[in-house]
Amino acid sequence: MSIHRKELKGRVSYQVQWRDKSGRQKSKRFPTRKEAEAWESQIRLDKFRGLNPSREGTRITFGDYAERWRSTKSEHRPRTAIRRDQILRLHLLPALGTRTLASISTKDVNDLILHWRKKLKPRTIANHIHILSPIFDMAVSEDLIQRNPVLNATLPEPGLVKRHSLSSEDFQKLLQEIPERYRDFVRFLAMTGMRFSEATSVRLSDIDFDKKTVRVNESKTDAGIRLISLMDSELELIKRFISVYRIGAGPHENLFTTEKGSVIHHSNFNRRVFRPASVRASLGEIIIHDLRRTHATLLAENGASPTSVHQRMGHLSYSTTQKYYIIPTANSQQQTAGIVSRALGIDELCDGEQL
Repeated sequence: MSIHRKELKGRVSYQVQWRDKSGRQKSKRFPTRKEAEAWESQIRLDKFRGLNPSREGTRITFGDYAERWRSTKSEHRPRTAIRRDQILRLHLLPALGTRTLASISTKDVNDLILHWRKKLKPRTIANHIHILSPIFDMAVSEDLIQRNPVLNATLPEPGLVKRHSLSSEDFQKLLQEIPERYRDFVRFLAMTGMRFSEATSVRLSDIDFDKKTVRVNESKTDAGIRLISLMDSELELIKRFISVYRIGAGPHENLFTTEKGSVIHHSNFNRRVFRPASVRASLGEIIIHDLRRTHATLLAENGASPTSVHQRMGHLSYSTTQKYYIIPTANSQQQTAGIVSRALGIDELCDGEQL
């Protein structure tokens, strides 16, 4: 971009020259240099704001470009890919699929968020944006648009996440309301601390009855690929389940399945089994993932080392386990009572002095 002084028949003018995003040379003349500089500044500002998209950006649709973006995401794990494609198919493509990339503004994104807020929770909306924003990021990196319209969009506040750790009494109440076919599956989730998708992917061959371990082969993180130690009674529970519900199943078949032998899906299991059982047991708004939190909490309360806890949980760091999975309980709070007083001799003072 440049400004050139021109003189024709004794008249002076100033020509601004620039290239648009398609590479075409463009120019415009002004009678004064001040006006030319103002125009040049406006062109630069428009380019920064994304008002001068490339030719391809004004032609390619969001739907076509989303497919291009999706094809680059080979690193996504199977469960992530399924959820990603579901969000695209059900929420993003119906709203934006036929629009060109360059035509989608921050206002359009805000309007879409307002539409979602009528029926979706804030964290669900955040998941949608987590898919939408990288698509525009890639378009920016390829010079199809100048800026990501999601960046200044107004997202709803996610709100406080309620995390629960079940007591022994609450867990037994829950089990009594779970259909018998799935009780051992719920026990397995609690006693191993596995993620739901990890537990439903366990095959019979992953159970080593001699070494007393179960192997997690499919997880959301590399740290999630791990061995979980089991005690004899837990192994007996698994043997009993196999003898009743998985007779004849091959070593590479899933340990836990539906009554029809198919994969247990989280949404179906939650809607048809877990949620109704928790309501009947009067346990409030607990979710399946609270079984995993219960596992981590009980490990910590019963003296398991931080390293052992985070490795068993399959987290990259113990800080994740501590921040999101170990829930302070009334029992653990009571255990802290008197520790400092005994250490400082305050309890002796209180016993010996008349107040």
